[in-house]
Amino acid sequence: MQLNIIEDQIWIQHNSTEIFIDRELIKRGVNHKDIILGFRSPSVRKLLAAKN
Repeated sequence: MQLNIIEDQIWIQHNSTEIFIDRELIKRGVNHKDIILGFRSPSVRKLLAAKN
């Protein structure tokens, strides 16, 4: 798993675990708008953001 903090947002760069780290972060109080799925292409990230 690789996470980076870039401009006050948590970027999930890589996750080879069975844990959905984005869901865990949200459960622990992180706003979903502050989590970026860096391993997804920018076009897919835009679509995923629209769902939230």
